[in-house]
Amino acid sequence: MLPDVEAAPLANYFADFTEGPEVHNFHALPWAGAMKDMPQDLAAQYQALLVNGTHTVDNTWVGGAVDSFFAPTGPLAIAQRATARAFGADASFFGTNGTTLSNRIAIEAVCPHDGSVLVDPAAHQSVVFASEERKVTRMPHIKRGHLAHIDVVQTVRLLTQRCAQGRPFDVMVLTACHYDGRRVRLEHVLPILNEASPKTAIIVDEAWSAVYAFGPKTARTTALSVCRQLDIHAPVIVTQSAHKTMAALRQGTYIHILGDTEDVARLRQAIYRNHSTSPSWPILVSLDLARVHGQRCGGDALSRAYGLRGMVMKELEGNPLLRPLVVPTPRDAFHEIDPLVVQIQSPAPAQYIQKWLFEHHRILIAHSKDTLIARIHVGVSKQNIEALLTALLDLAQQDWRERPHNSETVSPDGVTFEGAHVAKQPEIGAECPDYIIPYPPGVPLVHPGEIWTLAHADSLGHAQSRGAEIHQIPPVRPVPCAADAFGKLGTDQ
Repeated sequence: MLPDVEAAPLANYFADFTEGPEVHNFHALPWAGAMKDMPQDLAAQYQALLVNGTHTVDNTWVGGAVDSFFAPTGPLAIAQRATARAFGADASFFGTNGTTLSNRIAIEAVCPHDGSVLVDPAAHQSVVFASEERKVTRMPHIKRGHLAHIDVVQTVRLLTQRCAQGRPFDVMVLTACHYDGRRVRLEHVLPILNEASPKTAIIVDEAWSAVYAFGPKTARTTALSVCRQLDIHAPVIVTQSAHKTMAALRQGTYIHILGDTEDVARLRQAIYRNHSTSPSWPILVSLDLARVHGQRCGGDALSRAYGLRGMVMKELEGNPLLRPLVVPTPRDAFHEIDPLVVQIQSPAPAQYIQKWLFEHHRILIAHSKDTLIARIHVGVSKQNIEALLTALLDLAQQDWRERPHNSETVSPDGVTFEGAHVAKQPEIGAECPDYIIPYPPGVPLVHPGEIWTLAHADSLGHAQSRGAEIHQIPPVRPVPCAADAFGKLGTDQ
């Protein structure tokens, strides 16, 4: 049956949704949650511009009414300069198409189309797609179960070898914080990577880390802060998803650069070539307000968030009912768990538990593989924490062995979702022609040209069982990655 042409299903859904109980959000930071603890004058600015005034702000401003997005000389230019000073960049730019597009802009700005890119194996799909018309090498990596992260020692050796051969990479791309809450210790990693290849440009995807520029404990560990102390001979670009950890609207993004005037000019040109010519002014306004909030309130807000995370961990570790939910948090010289993340062991397939928590307790929480990921961001309140602990106590007392849940695994003939399809798994030992990408988090499981193995098949089955969408995406050219890019696992450091 066709829907009523006068019905608005999405609008109706949210109209009903907003009338329900409070949602306790432990994923990305909605700006409205942060307003509760803002100084009154700053909260009033948000209220006036992004709530009451959206119908005016969300306009197509022409004829110099406000400012030019691509060549600003007025308030947008002033706001971007203030943002550069706040974060410690030589220049900063606002974007309204998300970090997905910002990563594409960054790669175009520092790497020619025939250039070489060294890519983090956990890079987001946006980095992968933006790089595929270039000569791509994946960093040597360590695989633990279904997770991979860079092998820093082997990557340094690769960079050193390429420099000795007179063919350094044009750019290396790092993911600062992964979807599952693992964080690269940039203060240890970036200096040795730069020393190994000082003329290689650096792009750091700090999608989940923007707010740390304003915390006393973390300000010196951000990519911009670390790179400012290094002997840099190539540009550094940092992309940040401002809505994930700061009080900006969704799709708001900062693009920061350390570089000379020519580097900044190339970044401006890349923005012009890729960004929408109809940027969202409410998002741009929210990026300016989020920077002000970070500077005025970031330190106190982070301290409060650390305390709330400690409250959760104390209860998890001290309550016998909750103790089985604790996930060990290993730390080494190069990796750690994000200080605002709580990993929670899921007693059943994580996607099912995620749905159960929302339906029964209005807890909005992410999951990665078999683990629930609670981000105690700066918009989380003590009331949210109490709701989370109540929900986890309820969760711990359920007998999940008797509950029906989706335990379907991948069939040899394919995996189908609405809007996503893997037509057929490659044969073991065969070359994979396409990207196969579980979403979330949007990190390719296999790249074109890579040999399909039992490990890939197992990972695909695992992704399907936890409810991820599985997307099969052909490349723009047959094999976008260099022949030596795959299969070089590192040893644990």
